[in-house]
Amino acid sequence: MAQMSGLSNDIADSIRSPFSKKFLEGGNRLSEHEMRIAAKVVDEGERLLLNLDAAMDKLAQQREAVREQVLQHKNAIRAFRRLPPEIISKILLSALPFRDPDDTADTPWYLGHICQYWREVALGIPNLWTDIVIMGNNYSMQKLETLLARSLNAPLKVVFWFSRGGDARLLQKLVDCAPRWSFASLFVSPAIFVYLTSVRGRIPKLTHLRINVVDYWTGAASADQSNPFEIAPALRDVAFEDLSGLAHPLVLPFGQLTRLKAVASAPAHVANLQRTPNLEVASIDISEEDYAPPGFLGSPIYLPSLRRLYVSSLSFLDQLVLPALEDLYIVDGPPEPLLALCARSGPSLRLQTLRIMWRTPAHIATILAACPTTQTLAVQIMESNDSVALLTGLTVGPRGCIGPNVSAIAFALDGGMLQQRHFLKMVESRWRVPVQGGACVRLRAIELLIPHDAPLSTSTVQRLERLRSEGLEVSILYNQEATEKMLDWRP
Repeated sequence: MAQMSGLSNDIADSIRSPFSKKFLEGGNRLSEHEMRIAAKVVDEGERLLLNLDAAMDKLAQQREAVREQVLQHKNAIRAFRRLPPEIISKILLSALPFRDPDDTADTPWYLGHICQYWREVALGIPNLWTDIVIMGNNYSMQKLETLLARSLNAPLKVVFWFSRGGDARLLQKLVDCAPRWSFASLFVSPAIFVYLTSVRGRIPKLTHLRINVVDYWTGAASADQSNPFEIAPALRDVAFEDLSGLAHPLVLPFGQLTRLKAVASAPAHVANLQRTPNLEVASIDISEEDYAPPGFLGSPIYLPSLRRLYVSSLSFLDQLVLPALEDLYIVDGPPEPLLALCARSGPSLRLQTLRIMWRTPAHIATILAACPTTQTLAVQIMESNDSVALLTGLTVGPRGCIGPNVSAIAFALDGGMLQQRHFLKMVESRWRVPVQGGACVRLRAIELLIPHDAPLSTSTVQRLERLRSEGLEVSILYNQEATEKMLDWRP
């Protein structure tokens, strides 16, 4: 500061004026001689100002250069600049959990713009470039070839979605790489499907397959009856929509599958399940409306390892024997098929989680009574539901409650309303029961999924927070998070 003050004094002293400040501010009339002196001072001052402006511009430039140097060197000594390539690789790969087909999978390209060092590391990670998502007709062959080159020989996760038009060379290019497929999601027309013929017997790494066929076969009968996925030794997880659009039935290695998600007719489901004795997880969506079979479509199917099941029609349970079932998601209907399933499956059946899209609280009460081992109850409340009856039934009273062994409860408000007063009464009644010797087990967790704008009152939130502070697990999810959690109910 002293140096700057001295510099200021030197500059001011360089302008020699014979006039005092009082004289200049007094408004006195100057003589011609005094006018010449004043004009000379003005000239000298203006030249000095120009020099000072130039000097200040130069100082500003120098200051900016110094500031830039400081910032660059600060960045150079930051911790993330000292990370070894192995750690950077893990960070980059953690940004790539495999996503749904709506994602364009552009993340690796963005990660390569963080800095030159990270870009070099990214280009050396084959697994960073293995997600290939081709949707519609705006995907370039150059981009595909770049991904294939950068991924080297790493297993590929392939999403290919278009039905007609577009560049079939893209699919042909992917077919050429079929030995590298580990995940494939294909949304194709019958005309495009023929390009898959040559993958048969060439997909040793394929573990997950998703396939949808759009449009229907309109051409002449094809002599090509090949089934590209019939031979896939590692395939364990398959999902497909109605495949009747193909010119011939699609054959899959059902006997080795452990997970199946399918939309098909009831007879097609029966035929498929009869060939999948090793299933552990299944999602059975009946494509026919109001499916209600007159009876068994053949003998009941024994699936000894099936632990988790979604079925869109309770009537279809008449086809099954599931001694290992633990997690069931159903659409509400008369509970008799489920009760019969419990009887057929024997004493080894110990259902632990029941998820239900409900209409009649009495059905839930009947099912819980027949499945006393149920510990988790998840209910999707629809717009037409009156939740008071269900909440009243779940509330611990002098005569006990329904589902006395249920320790975790979730409500998904899919357009329906939750009567908050009755909800809080139910939660607090099950939380306050004695740990031992009570009418039911103590509530361990409560979850609310609110996908639409249906905010809880301030008092409800405060009471739930109080219960959380006492040890109850409380989870409240809104909007997209709630919707995603609801989708997780279905295997």
